[in-house]
Amino acid sequence: MAETIHVMPRAVVLYRRSHSGRWQARLKLADKTWRRVSTKEYDPLLAGKAAMKLYYDAEFKREHKLPQNTRRFSAVADAVVTDLKAQLEAGTGKVVYHSYVGAITNYLKPFFGKHNVDSITPVLLNKFGQWREQRMGKKPVASTITNHNSALNAVFKHAMERGWVSLHQLPKLVNEGRKSSARPAFTLNEWPDWFFVPGSLTQFTA
Repeated sequence: MAETIHVMPRAVVLYRRSHSGRWQARLKLADKTWRRVSTKEYDPLLAGKAAMKLYYDAEFKREHKLPQNTRRFSAVADAVVTDLKAQLEAGTGKVVYHSYVGAITNYLKPFFGKHNVDSITPVLLNKFGQWREQRMGKKPVASTITNHNSALNAVFKHAMERGWVSLHQLPKLVNEGRKSSARPAFTLNEWPDWFFVPGSLTQFTA
């Protein structure tokens, strides 16, 4: 049986399971759904303050037309990999999808996995570039970075279609690979119109 505290009637509720000392919170969002989060607090007073901060953060996002609910990068990446593999098995996927799956599995998910998909910043991308170079033991060629950027855009696209991130929250992806003649990778603003049509991943190209 869970112990509950109504911090804000019909909007913010604390609850704690008998086997856990930390308080969890349920926050009611603008679309009438409830978001479950951990306050990471054992004291109910501190937990209440943490829950209210999360609630007002969600309200701030609503007022500024930002998604109130998001997902971990790892969860979105897993969904994209499943979709790409399904298309390959059905014979409708493109050969380059193998490269996208490899990029997501071996590089993007290991680095970005614990971050929310709406919190990928230019600073974090720069750290990813440094981490990738250390992991590879050399500066990657432009074609490798192009594949990684295309795979990352596939994850962003999936998240955008489900309202977990907005277009202006997404960082610009650049390509500074070893081939000096390579153009910068596509930004979200440069994708053609079909990119923003739900279910259009079958047309995704590198």
